[in-house]
Amino acid sequence: MDIDQRCQKCRQPLIGQIKGRCSGLYCPYCQEWAVVTSHFSPVDVDLTDYTLVLTLKAVPEPAILKRVSQLLQLNYLQLREKVINGEGLTYSTNATTILNILNDLRLDNAQYNIEPEFPYTALLKTQCAND
Repeated sequence: MDIDQRCQKCRQPLIGQIKGRCSGLYCPYCQEWAVVTSHFSPVDVDLTDYTLVLTLKAVPEPAILKRVSQLLQLNYLQLREKVINGEGLTYSTNATTILNILNDLRLDNAQYNIEPEFPYTALLKTQCAND
């Protein structure tokens, strides 16, 4: 079956597009999908349990430390003590959460290591250094 590559409404060419969880043919003029299906990126369906070890080189300002505490679900005072002692902050979770944590933090005074090997480092927007 051939799919007409033009919009049924305006007859303009359709383009292939992935937007959020939608994938298909889209009319940029009408701003409507002509043919659409679900799209899941590999990171969203990866069920591997990854362990993130984040090491902060210096104690950040309290607001950042509080955010780290929230993201890693660690007690603020215990977290601060670990950072002062140069200990790594360990958190085990899925790939999507690892990306969200590192992209949210964007710390320039941090290093991280992820085990097992993390195949999605190209999706990181963070300035953290990878060990």
